[in-house]
Amino acid sequence: MGHSSVVAALFLATLGGFAVLLGWGSHCSRRARAAALTALSLIAVLAHSHSLTRDSVDAPLTITPPAIHLHEFLHYYLGSKYFEELGHAPLYEAVVIADYEDDPAHFHAENRFRDLRTNRIERVRGDVIREGSLAKRRFSEDRWAAFKADVALLRSGFVSPSAWHDSAIVRDHGYNGSPLTTLLLGALANQPFVSSITFLQSMRWMDLLLFGVIALVIGQRLGHAAGVAFVILWFANPFNDYGYIGGSFLRYNFAFALMLAWNAHDRGHRRQAGAWLAIATHLRIFPALFAAGLLLHDLLRPGPEERRAALRKNRPVYASFFATGVAIVILTAFTPTPDERNVWEHFEGRISVHARALAFNAVGLSAAFAYSPEQSIEGRKAALAEGEVTPWEELVSQTLSARNPLRVATMILLLGATLACARQLPERYALFLGFPLLFTLMYSSHYYYLSLGLLALVFHDHRAALLSLTAGFGAIALFSTPPLFDDDVLRFAWSSVATGVMLVCIGAVATRPATRPWPDVD
Repeated sequence: MGHSSVVAALFLATLGGFAVLLGWGSHCSRRARAAALTALSLIAVLAHSHSLTRDSVDAPLTITPPAIHLHEFLHYYLGSKYFEELGHAPLYEAVVIADYEDDPAHFHAENRFRDLRTNRIERVRGDVIREGSLAKRRFSEDRWAAFKADVALLRSGFVSPSAWHDSAIVRDHGYNGSPLTTLLLGALANQPFVSSITFLQSMRWMDLLLFGVIALVIGQRLGHAAGVAFVILWFANPFNDYGYIGGSFLRYNFAFALMLAWNAHDRGHRRQAGAWLAIATHLRIFPALFAAGLLLHDLLRPGPEERRAALRKNRPVYASFFATGVAIVILTAFTPTPDERNVWEHFEGRISVHARALAFNAVGLSAAFAYSPEQSIEGRKAALAEGEVTPWEELVSQTLSARNPLRVATMILLLGATLACARQLPERYALFLGFPLLFTLMYSSHYYYLSLGLLALVFHDHRAALLSLTAGFGAIALFSTPPLFDDDVLRFAWSSVATGVMLVCIGAVATRPATRPWPDVD
């Protein structure tokens, strides 16, 4: 999340304009307000998609279409399409072998890549070839030819073969798709109807298309102002980072499931809400916290009669959540794997390794405590000059260990505040509780916080909560601009602090009645 100055300026302009409308929109006509909201939504889309760019400081701004995200397609397209042959761990080894067989002239045998079995960047490419190309042993001849063709297609998207071989594309954290993600994306990726290049060119638009359809459905129900406000805050969220996951292969699917869950719950369709929450959970795990937040809300009602009534009212949500989850487990259990082990065993092994990984782009309570000067660019240069080569992950781990008492104390404080909020929060806002639980309990990549845009739906009629969300996004947009914080770890540490403060503010105002609902009624 290192947004350019152009993108950050567009974010801030959008959020500032929306804050003005929240505060003083009632002083202008309905038509003028609708026009302003529409204009802000268009600016937000341009900012999100990085479509408004310039080649240099003196060059004019130009609009360019979003590109295919090659990095993301390598992981989620290849990872799901060839899961039967590779599973999770050997993906990078197979890419290295394909590179060697197709383009030996540019093969850099000494380059290291991440070993997905240990999550360390310690494997050497030349060793993979000397081992006898083990990662391709489960491929048929035709499937290996198809895999090599797909790798070559992705390689051709780079400016040069050397740019591909020197890139960090095989030093990421691999394909970590859940069994449901593997089943759905794998079925799509293995379609026989169109070529790989046509498939990639089409699928890069699918997230935007699906969002547009859902936004139209919700906007028709809530009205123009609330619907467009949702579009604005969805796209002006700096964590909704197109540079990381936009233009890729259905990376927003969990967020769409959460939107549909909220819509169903808000309309009183509780079985549908539980089913969509289960689907979101099986796509990205952490959405289970939204079901947990709803349960907390019911369990913490002020009196026994209210508690029983709340649990009885939401019983269809919990029953559907459980039943849908069981059905998904049974359905995905038949997914073919390389060694005939159950797909859930593969996933559990992969995710247990991945969960221990540290990353500079994490957000959450732990990320707020993770920074130390030794990890900074200048600190690393000084350490290298003195001959110290402590791995970055080890430095972060040492920092977190040293600050663990303060981190645990803050965690207890935030969990207590969440419980207090749950006790006082109206039921129609209960899905908010998943966010403070996510922030406090998990150490997650920043782009999963794109789901914060969901709060524009949860609080579509609560002016103070929307203002808190808008201000929080503005602060995060400032922190995500490289000129302010060149160091990635420091940038995400401050972004985590801003996110925590924003959630506390939203929780505080959401427990009080909205004296001035939004949008205003003329």
